[in-house]
Formats: sequence, structure tokens, C-alpha cells
Amino acid sequence: MRLWLIAALLSFCIGVAPARAAEPSFPDRGRAAVVDAAGVIPDAQEAELNDRIVGWVHSSGHQLAVVTVPSLEGQTIEDYANGLQRHWGIGRAGADDGVVLLLAPNERKVRIEVGYGLEGVLTDALSRQIIAETITPALRRGDIAGALSDGADRIMAAAALDPAEARALTLAAAEAQSSRGPSWGTILLIGIPALIVLGLIAIVVYEERSSKKEEAERERKDILEEERRKTRLKRQWEKQKAQGRTPFATFEDYYADFLAREKAKEEERMREYRARCAKESRPSSGYSASSYGSSSGWSSGSSSDWGSSSSSSSSWDSGYDSGGGSSGGGGASGSY
Repeated sequence: MRLWLIAALLSFCIGVAPARAAEPSFPDRGRAAVVDAAGVIPDAQEAELNDRIVGWVHSSGHQLAVVTVPSLEGQTIEDYANGLQRHWGIGRAGADDGVVLLLAPNERKVRIEVGYGLEGVLTDALSRQIIAETITPALRRGDIAGALSDGADRIMAAAALDPAEARALTLAAAEAQSSRGPSWGTILLIGIPALIVLGLIAIVVYEERSSKKEEAERERKDILEEERRKTRLKRQWEKQKAQGRTPFATFEDYYADFLAREKAKEEERMREYRARCAKESRPSSGYSASSYGSSSGWSSGSSSDWGSSSSSSSSWDSGYDSGGGSSGGGGASGSY
């Protein structure tokens, strides 16, 4: 039992690497900045957001893709967003200045995936703040189009900042998060595994102590039984000595002879048992005295389930071609 618990504890702490899921079937982007594969954005709002992003792409050179998908196909939103960014090549080659704002409404997750080239201005902390302050509240109200539109506006504004302004905003975002304290999601994420580990440790310690206690109790009983046997034999020796019926002058010699005779009896029983097993053609390895009638005593980047996520990547609609950017560098995630 203890070995099983220890193995379970080690497996939990070390972690077992999950099997890598097959690459999902990403939606086709064409040249769009907004790809509503989940069908959750009204057409008019989708077209307006697409045109606004395309205009920003042409003026800034950076790339942003807003995407909704019906399913993450068994992947984490971080892995899906990063794979989608690489598949579409959002961001300019060499600059990696693309961003993907990904929404998975059925899993209730959202992520901002940020390319390495924009990580200096669109930091993980700022991405988390955009998700927490702008995207999540709107999603909780059921305003998906508004959440993505306002989130995209904040992403485009952050990408236009100079590094000093970005650092100031990042510091403010970090201070705001610190003042709010850890979220319930963070508390549960850390607390539940910690409680499980502590519980397993407590069980292992209890089992170990119980085993030692049982062993000590067995030793105590063996000692008491031995003392009772010695007391009985000593009385027997004294009686025989008084009657002149024993050749042993001391009880120690008498007791040693008793033990030798008991050992000889046990060996004789063992020989008989093996002989019987050989005669009956069965193994004798299970012999004991009793068998013969005698016995003794959330990820580096940012993502989210409605409203606490961010990360980096990019892609575009009827208005811009993908620039061949590589994988993202950071972001944020969340859920509700």
C-alpha cells in the first residue's frame, strides 16, 4: 500500500507527459483579418472590424488576426493559438510582429498570442489586463462582437506605443493585478494540487507510522511469549532437578537443549513435508509451520476561458497577405 501511495505521489509531482494531440484542422484565412469560423459575430460587425484591422495593418505594418473557432480539437488554447499563428504566418518574416486574438466559445476560452517582435510593447501583463478589463466582462454579458472589437482596439493601440509608454502600462497592469490579489482560478490551480500532495504525504506518513507500530507490537508480543515459555521451562527444570531427573546443572544448558530439540523437530517436519509434496507432484516452496499443522506465534503566454488571457501572433482578411511570421513569444490566458 505504501509503495503504491509513494509511486502515486511521485507521478503527481513529476508529472506524466501527455500524448501529443494530432495537429488540428485550422480554418482557412484567405486574406481576412477576421475569421469567424464559429459563426458568433454578426456579419455587419464582422465586416466593420475586418476593415478597421486591415487599415491598421497597412498603416502600421504589424499584423493582427481575430479568430473564432468551434472547437480547439482537444488542444489547449495556448497550443492551438501558437499552431494557428505558425500555420497562417501572421506577422512579417524576420520581425515576427503578429498578434492573434483567438476565441473558442464552446470551450469558453480566449487568448491573445503575441509574436516576439511585439512582446516588448504588448507584454504578458498588458495582455492579461486587456483580457481581464475589456474582453472578459463583455463575454460574460454575452457581447461577443463587442468583446473582440474592443479587445482588438486595445491590442492595436498597445502595438503603436513606444517602449517607454509600454513599460509604464505594463507596470500599471502588474500593480493593478497585485492590488487585486490572486484570482480564484489561480488559488484553485495552486491550492487543489497542493492539497492533493499534502493529503498523499499525510497518508504515506500515517501508513508508515502504523506499520512501525504494528511491528513494535509484534515484537512486544514475541518477547512476552518468550518470557512465558522460559518461566514455564524453568519451573519444569527446577522440578526435574529436585527429583534428580535432569542431566543439566544449569537452566541455561537446559534451555539450550530445548531449543536444539525444537529446531530438530522443525527440520524433521520440513523433510516430511517436502517428501509428501514430491510424492503428490506439487511445489513445496509454500511450506510454513502452520501448513504442516504446527504454528508459533495557465501557460507562459496568455490565454483564457472568457476573459483572462493573452498571447501573440497575426493574420489578415481581404486586405492583407500573411507576412510569414514565426511562432509567438508570449501572451495571456483566462477563463470564466
